[in-house]
Amino acid sequence: MWYIIIIIIIGYVIYKFNSDRNEVKTKIEKRGGLRKIYPKLFEYLLNDENARINYEKIDEIEISWKSEYSIAKFRLMQSFNRLIVDYVAKTALLGEIKNSWEFDSGTDQDLMIMTISNDIEKRMEREYDWEGLPDKIDDIVNQ
Repeated sequence: MWYIIIIIIIGYVIYKFNSDRNEVKTKIEKRGGLRKIYPKLFEYLLNDENARINYEKIDEIEISWKSEYSIAKFRLMQSFNRLIVDYVAKTALLGEIKNSWEFDSGTDQDLMIMTISNDIEKRMEREYDWEGLPDKIDDIVNQ
């Protein structure tokens, strides 16, 4: 008897989550997609000749940059009333850098841009030995 009640409760929770998720996707679609909802943020992230959109769904977009020695990816996902931004960069000099941000949907896009860029800059300064940079560059160039 208890098993049936538990299965019904679990089924309802799954149904409710999927229903709410579909509602979010419908709202995003009606507003023209993430690029129209966050135009300044996308302008900032795509403001590089090497930037490109890897994939785009109604509620999720991945943007990447590639250069000779590095690759960086931003994944933006709308989740209910939040925008989640994940960042991963792999570079020959810095290794791997990861970060993630969550913003309320109504957050000013200039504030989002400033927060993301400042956090990445601070993390690079904190985690990398900039004094050893010349030796590291020599190692990479001489490989």
